[in-house]
Amino acid sequence: MDAATLFSSAQRAFQCGDLLTAHSQLLVLLTMAPDNIAVLHLLGLTEKGLGRYAMARLRFEAAMRLAPLDAELIANAANLFAAMGDTDAALSAYKQAIALAPARLDFRLNRAISLFDFNLAQQAIEDIEYLLAQPDANARTLTVAGQVYSATKDRDAALSAFRRALEIEPGRPIALVGLGELLLDEGHADSVDVLRQAHQVLPTEYGVTLSFAEALEAGGRSDEAIALLDKNTATVPEWITGHLALARMRSEAGVNEDITSGFERALNSVPQNTSLWASYAAFLRSNSSPVEALRVLARAKQSISFDPTLALIEAGIADDLGDTDRSASLLCRIPIDYAGAASVRMRHLIRSGRPDEAISLVEPALLENPDDIALWALASLCWRLIDDPRENWLNPAPGLFGAVDIGLPEDAIELADTLRQLHVARHHPAGQSLRQGTQTRGSLFRRRDHLIFRLREHIRSAVSTYVSNLPPADATHPLLRHRNRPLDFTGSWSVRLTQCGFHISHIHPAGILSSAYYVSLPDTLGGQNKDGWLAIGDAPPELETGLEPYVLVEPRVGRLALFPSYLFHSTRPFSAGERLTVAFDMAPA
Repeated sequence: MDAATLFSSAQRAFQCGDLLTAHSQLLVLLTMAPDNIAVLHLLGLTEKGLGRYAMARLRFEAAMRLAPLDAELIANAANLFAAMGDTDAALSAYKQAIALAPARLDFRLNRAISLFDFNLAQQAIEDIEYLLAQPDANARTLTVAGQVYSATKDRDAALSAFRRALEIEPGRPIALVGLGELLLDEGHADSVDVLRQAHQVLPTEYGVTLSFAEALEAGGRSDEAIALLDKNTATVPEWITGHLALARMRSEAGVNEDITSGFERALNSVPQNTSLWASYAAFLRSNSSPVEALRVLARAKQSISFDPTLALIEAGIADDLGDTDRSASLLCRIPIDYAGAASVRMRHLIRSGRPDEAISLVEPALLENPDDIALWALASLCWRLIDDPRENWLNPAPGLFGAVDIGLPEDAIELADTLRQLHVARHHPAGQSLRQGTQTRGSLFRRRDHLIFRLREHIRSAVSTYVSNLPPADATHPLLRHRNRPLDFTGSWSVRLTQCGFHISHIHPAGILSSAYYVSLPDTLGGQNKDGWLAIGDAPPELETGLEPYVLVEPRVGRLALFPSYLFHSTRPFSAGERLTVAFDMAPA
């Protein structure tokens, strides 16, 4: 077979997906013509398809040395570099290919996709706007545009792009998922129908299944959501995210039994799955069942030899229950640098009355992770316990925390009713700080409700005033380092506490600034015990620090409490009535 015939055969094999045949034929051709650009190009594509990225790169680079102005070749090389995660090489090659062939819209689209994959969506906007300006943008381009706009928080543009994509191609899976998840996040009832379609198109994409279940739950159809997750976790017992969501939904729906039956069923099938045991125990711990969590960990030892992850969970629970000897024994067996071990060791040392040793672990960790809010929370406790002057630098008083009365926006009664309607759960969520109450899911301030919009802007204005009155910027401080940067909401929700409701001591690791805003309050707050008041700087009782709160904030309707997210805080129980609040976290935009 001559070279031309053999190359045609290799091309046909590649186009038909027979990569192994194409590869073997191209290797023969390479011995016949080692500098043939077409052979090297197709061989690079074939090896990429076979997952042999390093060898594919050698082929592309050899071909580009021979043909430095071949735009198609360079663009395909850029696609390979992107698949390899080589951001710089990919973007350099895309830039070169686009300069050589500016009319090739697919080059720009692939660059936009790569920028999105590299978490550089903002840089993809220029390509997206160029592509959307062309006549007759196709469904793929519009879908990518929707993804990019979602990532850059231009939600209106994202919704428009996804909807236009689905007008052209109604069953396009990624567009259905993107639209459905945006609608779910904004509290639209339409999210159920859109995500049902996505689930039907992608029945084995379990992230889509979970979104569909969450849409059902948000629409007050928890029974359907639970049944959906129960069915799918039975089919895929290793689906840990599904098990956690199923247990959470059962808990919030007020199910009194079988909350964790999905975990039990799964472990009957895969008893050697360490991650499943760990997730089961961690869920029980977060759901105020530490003793039951220890029983689960004891059962795990019957199937699994010593495992550091399980031992860390056990050590943490032992400390919570005051069994520091048991915790110390477990921690001795876990490598110092094991993932997650440092924070458990720090809490153990604080719990054992050795804050000076704990700070020797915290401070080096902060040098490596200066944005870790949980580390700053532990550093704050340690500095307070050893009377380190850095505590006054971290939490100057007055300065970073307190409350301001900003009043309620118009239609306050209607606003309270709107918030109440969003509390569809019957029980507090597992893993959250509240007890005897409910919490809304999703992002409250993304809902397209005029009352919530007015509330958001009312609060945003108050936060702006608060930030303007902060101490000067400090590049080493976890909050003040961001003093002169615009802040945006990273999470927002409503909490409805009822009789004996309260919050346990906790922090907000997803923000730098956190809050409590009081919408409706009972007459049973206050008194000698400061019932229902917010305690800022209230250390977790299980750590037995003996530290008192920095300040107690009296709830008042229209009052906004603000404090750094690394400060532990809690709410004291109250005897009767309803305590309705809005809370949020903020971080640099």
